[in-house]
Amino acid sequence: MGKRRKPLPPRRLRMNRSARIDSAKRWLAEYRGGNVIRGYKNHYGADWQSAIAELRMLGVTLDDEYVREVLLSETNRIRQRKKRKLESQQAELPEVHLDGYGIIMEDEEPWESMDDIFTIFENEEVCR
Repeated sequence: MGKRRKPLPPRRLRMNRSARIDSAKRWLAEYRGGNVIRGYKNHYGADWQSAIAELRMLGVTLDDEYVREVLLSETNRIRQRKKRKLESQQAELPEVHLDGYGIIMEDEEPWESMDDIFTIFENEEVCR
């Protein structure tokens, strides 16, 4: 028996713009929700900007103030996500400084002298 294939996502989520616009003509006639932009975005898996542009192509009248708020909110959300990602990447990097013998990470103890290094190697089985 062969390997089982994963099922594809719904067709409406795989559509390109022209297919969405053709399909949306019928969807708009049947839509009963209060927020057509959010409904279109969720139904077709589009982002806010695409949903607004495509609904305008279909001749839907949208409140300009609401559209401005949505786009501003989306821009701020993306900016915050990038900021959090950058902060988390910087927090993961340990602090590095140089001593006379090489690089020492933040949580390591610097060597007092070269005698400490030789003592460690003498105690290892590899050196015996």
